[in-house]
Amino acid sequence: MADGSTASKRGGDDKVGAQTPVELIRQRETVLSGRVLAAKREADELIIDARRQAVAIIETTTEESAETARERARVLADEAEVDVAEMRSAAEAEAKALSDSITSRIPTAVDYIVQSVVGK
Repeated sequence: MADGSTASKRGGDDKVGAQTPVELIRQRETVLSGRVLAAKREADELIIDARRQAVAIIETTTEESAETARERARVLADEAEVDVAEMRSAAEAEAKALSDSITSRIPTAVDYIVQSVVGK
C-alpha cells in the first residue's frame, strides 16, 4: 500500500482498480441496459401471446355463441311447428263442428224458406 496504487488500497485486482469510476458506471449501465432490453423483449412477447390468446378466446366464444343461437333457433322452430299443428287441429275441429251444425240445420232452414214462400 505504500506504492499508492488504487488496487492495493481497495484490496482488488489491478484490472478492476485500473478502471475509473466513470468506466465502472458505463460498464454497469451496459449490463443494466441489456437486462432492460431483455425484460422489454420478454414483456413484448407476453403481450403478443396474450393478444393471441384473446383472439382465440373471442373466436371460440363467437363460434360457441353462434352454435348456441342455431340450437335455440332449432328449438324455437320445433316449438312453433307444434303450435302450428295444434292450431291447425283446433281450426279443423272448429270447421268440422260448424259444418256439422250447418248440416244439421239445413232441414230447419228449408222448412223456414218454404213457409216464408208459401205463406203459412
